Amino acid sequence: MKNIIGCLTGEMGWIIATEIPYYRWLSKKHPVVLVGPEWCKYLCSDFVNMYVPHDYKSKNGPDNWVVDRYPTVRPYIPKGIMKSLRSGFADEWSEVVPDEKRCMSKKKKKYRKYGDFALSAVPILIHARTADKYGQEKRNWSTQKWESFVSAFADRYIASIGSAGGAHHINGTMDWRGIRTKDLCTFTHNAVVVGTSSGPMHLASHCGAPHVVITGKEPQKALGGKTNRYRYEKLWNPFNTPCTVLDSHKWQPPVDVVVNAVKEYL
Repeated sequence: MKNIIGCLTGEMGWIIATEIPYYRWLSKKHPVVLVGPEWCKYLCSDFVNMYVPHDYKSKNGPDNWVVDRYPTVRPYIPKGIMKSLRSGFADEWSEVVPDEKRCMSKKKKKYRKYGDFALSAVPILIHARTADKYGQEKRNWSTQKWESFVSAFADRYIASIGSAGGAHHINGTMDWRGIRTKDLCTFTHNAVVVGTSSGPMHLASHCGAPHVVITGKEPQKALGGKTNRYRYEKLWNPFNTPCTVLDSHKWQPPVDVVVNAVKEYL
């Protein structure tokens, strides 16, 4: 039997919406072993035969599978881990890394909706990103704007999500940054999510959570010249999750615009 050894190497959004669904599709015919970040383990738990936590960092930036374009997993996985994996297979094995063509193919994907039980109240989750992505700080909303947003929902349970190093904990919110992925999916499944275009916003789509996305209208080569709106509304939205894409203010919509968009889902 042919076994698949693969790795998750892209940004959070690419991993959730393209890489994991591709390996899930492969798992219908082949046993799959994956190497990737610890936070991804739960998202793959329904199909992997073995998951090896390892954070690969590309020297060329965050979109590493797009930039590096290696044909096998060997450049991503330490030699010791690869040797151990190879010795564990008595049958034929094959190394696979999703390339751009594979990841854009709708036919070669299988999706899973994350999040299980229901909560008694609908929280608001905010991803107040801190990362200076691609050197463009203008893509982040200021903490002052986030605090003004929070003050408009004094009667709501609000939490800050994301990684401790990549997102702010906004005053007046619970600090849920860095919680277990399984717990995050449960909370997200029951929430309305708002934030700048980022991985947690794509996770919201795969949890069936209405989400409000702050972004811009810049055409993107990876989307065939289309804007980010296409990615959120169509390409990476397999469950047709309701979303509002705020792309008319060059990543800086007024607070009242974001507040009103969130209120539509409450």
